[in-house]
Amino acid sequence: LLAIAASAQGGSLPASASLLTVDAPNVIVEAIKRAEDGDDLVVRLYEAEGRGASARVQFGPPLRAAAETTLLEEAQSALDVSENGVALQFRPFEIKTLRLTVG
Repeated sequence: LLAIAASAQGGSLPASASLLTVDAPNVIVEAIKRAEDGDDLVVRLYEAEGRGASARVQFGPPLRAAAETTLLEEAQSALDVSENGVALQFRPFEIKTLRLTVG
C-alpha cells in the first residue's frame, strides 16, 4: 500500500455522506450485510436503553423497497418507504431486521 498526499478535488458530490442514519440515540445499527439470497441489504438494529423508541431510519442511496424480516431473513411485513426512509417502533431491547432494496 502506497500513500500519496493530494489536495481536495472539486466535484458535485458532498464532502461527506452516510449509507444510513437513525434519529433515535438509543437505537443502534448492529450489522449491515448482503442478503443471503440476493443483492438486497440486510440491516439489523436494536433498542439499547430499555425504554423503547420511535425511530426514523434514513438512507443515502435511493431506497426502492423495505421489509421487516425475522433474524433468519424470512419476510414478515413490508414497510412504507417515504422520503427515502422508514419509520420504526421499538419495544425495550427489541431487535429488528430489515431487508432493503436499494438502487
